Amino acid sequence: MKLLHISDLHYRMQYKSSNKAFAYDSIFQNMVPPMQQLDVCLQKMGERERKQLSAVLISGDITEYGTEEDYRQLHIEIKKRFPDIPVIVTLGNHDERLAFQKGWLGREAAKDEPYCCIQRLDSVSILSMDNSYPGSADGKIGRYQCDWLKNALQSEKGQTILLMTHHHLLPHQADFPSCEIMEEFNEILRKSSISMIFCGHTHQLYRGFYENLPYRTAMSLSFVGEDQKQKVCMRESCGYSLYEFDNGILTRERHEALGTQEILGYVKF
Repeated sequence: MKLLHISDLHYRMQYKSSNKAFAYDSIFQNMVPPMQQLDVCLQKMGERERKQLSAVLISGDITEYGTEEDYRQLHIEIKKRFPDIPVIVTLGNHDERLAFQKGWLGREAAKDEPYCCIQRLDSVSILSMDNSYPGSADGKIGRYQCDWLKNALQSEKGQTILLMTHHHLLPHQADFPSCEIMEEFNEILRKSSISMIFCGHTHQLYRGFYENLPYRTAMSLSFVGEDQKQKVCMRESCGYSLYEFDNGILTRERHEALGTQEILGYVKF
């Protein structure tokens, strides 16, 4: 089984722009659109490898402003590129749950609650767990996520389990806060048979372990920030990760950083 992992597209049909010094929106004036970045990745992969893909994982911040129209158009663009395989997503702090349900999934949500789902690929189950938290950029794993994960692990017993969420779990990964984590979540992981955890949010590749489980964070298809004390230097970012599993065991991984990494601007938050 081969998986493509991408993250943090920050997609927008039309980006706002600003000429104001150090404004966040100013970086989009020169940014290569994420669908163009994705096409660069797919070209690098080659047709043979693309045909071997079993699924695509997108670990959050799939849109910039979280509008229903953006989700609808992005879904069209993604399915053009991956018409025959599952595309599994989780939501980030730039996403909006109700708009996602209508635009991406094409359905009305009964209530505004975390979007969590299970995708089975033969003997592998991919658990997409929403750890975004409305009004916060940092994310939260609380009672809802713990209860959902326990039930999901029970229902998928005997399967190879992969867990995907958006916000990073390790504090040392970035200059900004990691996800707020309920201790029960760590206890669940320690007792689980999860084979790997996939995250996004930092816009940077990370390979390590969380609670002794293989843990990976993906590069973005938009931009990446570098803290320079008084301001953040925003650079173009384009990268992807490929993972191959055999009988539930990771046998190969490859990470490609592409693009020019040109400076898009400087931002003060």
